[in-house]
Amino acid sequence: MKKGRELLGLPIIDAATRRRLGEVEDLLFDDKQFRITGFLIDKGGWFHPARLVPLTGIQQLAPDMLKAENTEPQALTARVPLVSKLQRKKVTTQAGKPLGSVQDIVVDEDSFRITGLEISDGLIRDLLSGRALIERAAVITESEHVVIVEDQLADIWERRF
Repeated sequence: MKKGRELLGLPIIDAATRRRLGEVEDLLFDDKQFRITGFLIDKGGWFHPARLVPLTGIQQLAPDMLKAENTEPQALTARVPLVSKLQRKKVTTQAGKPLGSVQDIVVDEDSFRITGLEISDGLIRDLLSGRALIERAAVITESEHVVIVEDQLADIWERRF
């Protein structure tokens, strides 16, 4: 398992030509299946669109790079969810109890599925007991501003301290 932040900055290299396609600046994900769908390599600007390498073009996740196979960076034409937008969203239970905010994601290295969310409820608690990990199965829904999780996590959260 890797954290999302460990993927940022990795170069994407074409395995056949050894050409550098870019460097991971952000992760695109499917918010319904909670799966990485691509890697943003250029956030774009006034005169050029953002560019990405789709997950289908990735052959292997090596410790120090992503190896691509027969793929070229594509222009990002549609609005897609980015992991950077998921980070810092508030996390609450169905009943409305606040648990903290999303700090990072946990990704399965083989399937690129998001298996969990790393949650923080403040610097002091992070230092004293570490950040909590919420399994993907406990996430009920995710909206523009909040991630809603199962109520039973409130009890588990309280027992952490």
